[in-house]
Amino acid sequence: MDENNVSGEAPSEQLPKATRRESTSSMDDCSEVDTLCTADKTSLDHSENENHTSPPKEESVENEVYNMAEDAENIGNLDLDDEEPNDRAPKRPMAIITIDDSDSDDSSICHVESYQATASEAKKLRKGYSSSDQSSSPLSSSSESETECELSDIIYSMPSKLSSCEIIPKKTLSLDKIKLNECFNSNQVNDEFLSHWSKGEPFTSKNITLHSDPFQICIVDEFLNDVDIINNIVEDMNTLDWYRKTMDLYEFHRTADLSEISWQRNIKAVYELLKNDVMKWVAQITNSNLTHVSASCALYGPGDHLLLHDDLLEDRKIAFILYLAPWNLPDNSREQSPDGQVCQDVTNGPSTINLSRVDDGNRKEKGWSKSMGGALEFFASDDKIQPTFATKSLLPCNNTFAFFKVNERSFHQVAEVKTFDFPRLTINGWFHGPSDDKEEEAKSDEKLPEVHACHRPNSDVFQHDLTQWINTMYLTPKYKYQILQQFEQTPETSLNRYFVQKQYDDVVNVLRNDTIPWENCGPINLRNYQILPMNKISGEHATPLKNIIDIMTSKHFINLLKDYTGYPILSYCKLEVQKWSSGNYTVIPMKEEYSVGEIDVSIYLGSSEKQSKGGIVTYLNPEDADSEPFVSIDPQNNVLNIVHSDAGITKFTKYISKLSVSRDEHHYAIVCSYRNTEPPN
Repeated sequence: MDENNVSGEAPSEQLPKATRRESTSSMDDCSEVDTLCTADKTSLDHSENENHTSPPKEESVENEVYNMAEDAENIGNLDLDDEEPNDRAPKRPMAIITIDDSDSDDSSICHVESYQATASEAKKLRKGYSSSDQSSSPLSSSSESETECELSDIIYSMPSKLSSCEIIPKKTLSLDKIKLNECFNSNQVNDEFLSHWSKGEPFTSKNITLHSDPFQICIVDEFLNDVDIINNIVEDMNTLDWYRKTMDLYEFHRTADLSEISWQRNIKAVYELLKNDVMKWVAQITNSNLTHVSASCALYGPGDHLLLHDDLLEDRKIAFILYLAPWNLPDNSREQSPDGQVCQDVTNGPSTINLSRVDDGNRKEKGWSKSMGGALEFFASDDKIQPTFATKSLLPCNNTFAFFKVNERSFHQVAEVKTFDFPRLTINGWFHGPSDDKEEEAKSDEKLPEVHACHRPNSDVFQHDLTQWINTMYLTPKYKYQILQQFEQTPETSLNRYFVQKQYDDVVNVLRNDTIPWENCGPINLRNYQILPMNKISGEHATPLKNIIDIMTSKHFINLLKDYTGYPILSYCKLEVQKWSSGNYTVIPMKEEYSVGEIDVSIYLGSSEKQSKGGIVTYLNPEDADSEPFVSIDPQNNVLNIVHSDAGITKFTKYISKLSVSRDEHHYAIVCSYRNTEPPN
């Protein structure tokens, strides 16, 4: 969207423009209107930088997020003070991995053999990094970002010898050593497995375990006959091109499909095994018609994750994962499972998942522990086919192979990786085949979109003096006109210090009260945060919060929004008081839910500087794969964000990394949408 100069007569003092992706990389300091701000440009600048493949260099950035004047010619007679911009801190690479730049001619080779965050990088990530704020463009599941990882983008100096973790040395093996476990050749085991699979019953043999809850999941230990081949596969991974995958659902690195592999002999050999022997075996023991395989390598670094989903897409029949973790862990990482099982039952719900690692006695290490994160978690579902909570989790232990049937209840996720020592490496994909009539019927049974009731403004109950609550500057005709002029050019703006500070502080104190009855907001495959039900905002202590809600739903405030935006408003909907913590997120909703244009208003409260690194809200058109994000909003205290979201534009809140925000840190938001829709009588 282009930004044009304001036409016609305008006041001598105009507002700074809303930040867009076309904005320049540095801005002048606007001292007179520093109380006015626009949607945070920081995350969008980072997105552009991540897509840039030239060597990283020092860049200039804004001194303050609220000094938003872009061009003196476009802002009238503002009193501008020119300042030299600060240098941008070095950006976090797409993954903290070691690069071999010795003799290779390929500038996009990502090495994973020596993997460890430096002390300074680990400190930065733990204290101020959210995996969302410096990645490539945060796009939706239908409009994803695939940025090739160049040497110059992700190079970091690593210690030549890792102090805490060691890699099992590579051995020279011929390709004829790449064979499957002998369990694949046992007709008796295969027949027994098929019988139990068909009946939906659990089954256990020496190396194969079939779980029936929450859905059918098969785990094969010692998948490859010679575990030493894993080291060779990881060595081959050092020569692959890796692409950063950033969506509302996930962040990690991935390669192209392994069918395109040409000279990485070990990976090619494993792919041929998957395509032939393994697919034939899986088809036999599950009685499935499988026709072809798609597979790629995946690398999860610190903060990377894959949120809850069901894999139900096109002709996917069976999902599979081969874990590669040829690392020797330090003694303090060796966590034993009481029963030695790779897939651990979860008895206390998703908040206290008890992950375990395998130690079957045949090998000293399996290369992963629960403290490193990255477990594959399987979720139960209710009668409405909505996921409820995790019942089992699988650690990415070395040479472990897992597969499950893709269906409408196959909800799973990859928990955030927490280790700074080694990456979570897998070869994963799907076995494909034609769907039967029963599966097609299930896929065609689409879930209904959520219905958000519209409400009339509260005109009779409102008795507040707006000047006691709202910064009087925003109530003057002069500034209302300036906001309108800006909004006509770029229909989003953010107003700094919008509410009177004392009133704002009183509301924050209410939200931080331990007696507030917060409730989880789901379903967790679409959103995960807490809300305060409107009917539970009661008591004298909650009066400040109730007052601000009365204001935001009043006819007086809606008239004020009309003055700011020029948008006809007849009703409000989707009013929520929200609580955000680490691990919270929202994803792109169903298409029907953003088919109506609306004005979105949000105010953030109680956010620390560290917390502002996560929970970024991104607006975009998910149906246009080539479109860039419309605007991104960083949670900033006492800033009223106003966005005109046309039909076809929607939003999501990026996952808040547990590495940047501790469990006991929170921020809050009051959000509401306003529509030109007549509410029901």
